[in-house]
Parts: sequence; structure tokens; C-alpha cells
Amino acid sequence: MVQTKNTAVFLDTMTLYKENSAVLIRIAFVLGNLTTHYEGARKELCCADDCFVKVIGLAQFYLEKDIQGVSKTKEITADSKAKSKKYEEFNAGNIEDAITKIVKLVANLSTEETYAGQKLVRADSVQMVQQFVSTLVKAIDKRTID
Repeated sequence: MVQTKNTAVFLDTMTLYKENSAVLIRIAFVLGNLTTHYEGARKELCCADDCFVKVIGLAQFYLEKDIQGVSKTKEITADSKAKSKKYEEFNAGNIEDAITKIVKLVANLSTEETYAGQKLVRADSVQMVQQFVSTLVKAIDKRTID
């Protein structure tokens, strides 16, 4: 997968299917593992257009879903209930799983000093990163040690 130099396609696919738990969680898992073990995957993703904006945007999306609670994030009508499939719906466990995998991806990409530092210190990105960290802390605060 790394040799094809298409890791950015996976990121775009994850963004496109962010509402589908089966797709998002699996792609985030793959990208997290690739960026953990392959420097080439980290560098390639870091060089992709708006990589950090997309990844942090996804993290922010799921952190906010988590803070709001699952029941508030879904408005189910009879028509949408009939059309929705179990694997596409997010429940509390899916949201936590998505957050874990996306935060791992953020952490992995952040270790790529050459690219991460340059992209994250831009003036327009600083506020986004601060908002992400603030939302992450809120999501952590709502949990107990148990």
C-alpha cells in the first residue's frame, strides 16, 4: 500500500465516508498502522494537500459527536430508519473507536518533524489545533477512570 504512493486517497476516502462507521474505522485503522510503521507513509500523507486540516477536522467531528452524545447526533425518521444499516450507524463504541484511531493518526503524523512542524505552525492552523486540543480535553473530562 505504501509503495503505490496512494495513502492520500485513503485519507480522502475516510473524509468522504466519515458518516459510515464501517468504512471510517477500518480506513483510520489502516492509516494509523501504516503511519506507525512506515516513514514513507507518514511523509506522503504529510505532503498531501490539507492533510492536517482533514485529519484534525475528522477528529474534531467525532469529538463533538462524543461530547453531544449519540442520541443527540441522530435524528431518526421512519424513512431514514428503514434506509439505514446497522454498520453505518454510529453508537458510543463506534465513536470512541473512531476517535482513538484518528487521534493515533494525528499523533503519528505529528512525529514527522519536517512536514508536521511547517504545516502546524501556520497562523491559520494554530487556532484549529487549539480548538482540537480543547475539544479533546472536554471529551476526556467526561469520562471516568473506570
